[in-house]
This record gives sequence, structure tokens and C-alpha cells, in this order.
Amino acid sequence: IAFLNDFTFDAIRVAKIRTQEEIDLALALLCKTKTLHISVETKEAFATLSHFKGRRLTTTHLGILDLLSDLGLPHSLVTLANPTIDYILSKFLIDSKIAGLNALSFMFQDYNDTSTFTQWCQREKHLGFEGKACLGPKQTAIANRIFGIDDHALRRALHIKEAFETHSQKGIHGFMDALYGFIDEPIYRDSLLILKENNR
Repeated sequence: IAFLNDFTFDAIRVAKIRTQEEIDLALALLCKTKTLHISVETKEAFATLSHFKGRRLTTTHLGILDLLSDLGLPHSLVTLANPTIDYILSKFLIDSKIAGLNALSFMFQDYNDTSTFTQWCQREKHLGFEGKACLGPKQTAIANRIFGIDDHALRRALHIKEAFETHSQKGIHGFMDALYGFIDEPIYRDSLLILKENNR
């Protein structure tokens, strides 16, 4: 890590993290202008992910095959709609969010199977993921399309933001909107999140 500090890059990813102490050591070695990503692929990291912290720790990557091996589970479980995999994905995502970290789903190894990769991206977006690790430009193009900016969602979020703020100035914090039905503060906060995620 110390050797890499002189090279031009924004972040490094450290594999096989198990403890907060390892994160602290990586951050101590890493140049202060760079951020740290970690791979969650051990049972220890998976169990304590929600407690991980560090000012320059920003992103978690799910190493699902290594994690399954560490848990003593077969790789054959990695199939769409498998409840064990859905649990792992959901726990990884929620625990990352509790820790304030960006969560990227696992890398799909079969580079040429773009159909299954597309299905995984769609499922992971449905679960709440905002991105996925990619293996080359074929996968990147698909992931960008699925996880990219949704123009309809942006228009909806902007409309809700403007409508809520206009009503709030009049002391009204819950109202019926002609386009999107009932709008209150939780709906407004969700719209702010969508706009923030898309730098709007």
C-alpha cells in the first residue's frame, strides 16, 4: 500500500478484510488523498460489516465466491432467486448502508453470458443496489444501462421536491398531487435522495 501511494489513482481495494484493525492499518498506510474500498469475502467481515468505519473508507465490494467458501457453502448456490443468495445480498447491502458505505454487488465470472449478467443486474437493482462490479466492457455497458440515470425517476423526484417545498412554505406538509398522489415528508426525502445520487 505504501509503495502504491506515489501512483495516480483515486482509491485502492483491499481483499480478504476480516477486522476493523486491518482497515485502520490500511488507512494508516494509504495516502491521505486516496480512499479505501474493501472486499467483503470472509465470514468475519460479513458478520461485523455494519460496524466498520473510517473517514476514507467509502465502498464495499461483495466477494461472494470467497465468502461462500469461507462459510463452507458451495458455489452452486449462486443462482437467481436462491433465497440464501438473496439473504447474503440483502444483508451485505443493508449492513453497508448502516456503516455509511457504498455497496457494489459481486463480479459475475462468465463474461460471455450477458443474458444472465443482465438478469443479475436487474435483480440487484430491484434489491436496492446502485452498482455492480464488472469484468470488462461488455458487462460495463449493461450495468451502466441498468444502474444508470432513470429520466422518469429524476423528473418525478424534481416535481415532488418542488411541490413539497412550495406547500411547506405555506405550512402544508402532506397533500394530494395531481401527478403522483399523496406526498409527505418521507416521499420528499426519498426524492432528495434520488436527486443527490444523480448529482441533481
